[in-house]
Amino acid sequence: MADKVTPINIRGRYLWKGEDRFVINGVVYQSHKPSREGAFSIPDPLAEDQLDDLEKSIPLFKELGTNTLAVFIDPAKNHDEAMNMLAEAGIYVLTCLSTPRWTIRRNAPFESYTADLLQAYFRAIDCMAAYRNTLGVIVANEVINSVPATVAAPVIRAVTRDVKRYMALAAEVAGQRVLPVGISSAQFMSILEPQFVYFSAGREEETIDFFSFNCYSWAGESSMYISGYSSLAKQFKGTHIPVFFSEYGANYGSPRHFQETRAILSREMTDTFSGGIAYEFFEGSNHYGLVQKQADGTLDRLADFKNLKESVQACKDVRHNTLLEKTTGAERKKPEMHAQEFPELAEQTLPECPLNWDEVKEQIEDGQWVDVERDLLDLEVEDLAASVWERFRTDGTGPRWG
Repeated sequence: MADKVTPINIRGRYLWKGEDRFVINGVVYQSHKPSREGAFSIPDPLAEDQLDDLEKSIPLFKELGTNTLAVFIDPAKNHDEAMNMLAEAGIYVLTCLSTPRWTIRRNAPFESYTADLLQAYFRAIDCMAAYRNTLGVIVANEVINSVPATVAAPVIRAVTRDVKRYMALAAEVAGQRVLPVGISSAQFMSILEPQFVYFSAGREEETIDFFSFNCYSWAGESSMYISGYSSLAKQFKGTHIPVFFSEYGANYGSPRHFQETRAILSREMTDTFSGGIAYEFFEGSNHYGLVQKQADGTLDRLADFKNLKESVQACKDVRHNTLLEKTTGAERKKPEMHAQEFPELAEQTLPECPLNWDEVKEQIEDGQWVDVERDLLDLEVEDLAASVWERFRTDGTGPRWG
């Protein structure tokens, strides 16, 4: 079944499934139980040891009309069965490449930009490029969450450049699928548009293919105007690449009503945006869950689940725009890079890639890309502890979906 799935592609400012417009109706899917691999690992919800939860979750995804999951994965694990199950259900996967161990640290971005970081990202790409229902990859997840954190912008753009170069090389050498590349930005409105411009302007080989951001501005009983959705739609009206909400679902009262879902999936919003991803599926300590996992493994629908389901169903007859690309394409041009998009913080010169690309090509040809995670686990315990604390300081950013 997975081989018959139509991959999502990008044409202009929209996502497409063949000739049909693809609007994301997604959910963040992550486990809240501790990982067996320790503090530097994350539970992989699509790994073989999580298939029981996934099998129970899929009927609930179908109830919600879910077509996209946002996940973190462990590339050392096998995902064949999980991805096939999701493919059969018509569900695509958006994967963040970062992990608690391998990430661009907002407080030390240039120091974290290493060959090991890129190697870990490439392994995740190799893992997910094998599946036709991989929607795309996120190279930076909420790394920039304040004005001082914009110092990380050149590193994020450099990693985007390196990831795209690697995928092009893997496609040339091994016929590997090229995945769409994007970022997920924090909800920091004063630098939201500058981020979009910085990461999407300029040379194609170093710019993102899609832009997403977390949006929690719709709180409880609200409206397009009060929530700022109208302003966002106007602000991004002329974008040249797909834009969508990587997280939404403010929790200012329980249960959440998910009125914003009706707005996100409305024609008024989908003319500009490509949908959104609700936060989150499993109930955790932050009480953002749609379902509660009981001790016996059963999944109970919470009131949030029922409200989200009603809002999604209310939008099932919305006819999304597919003609905008032809009628107003001249209005959507790639923005120009300003002399200093992030004044005094984001340097315009990108750091040089720390990799030897001839060696990378040889590794692709030999099929012997080094398994960083496995090599680390094979170290002696005392060497591992020393290596981890010396090479992977943990005082920086980590996944938001966690």
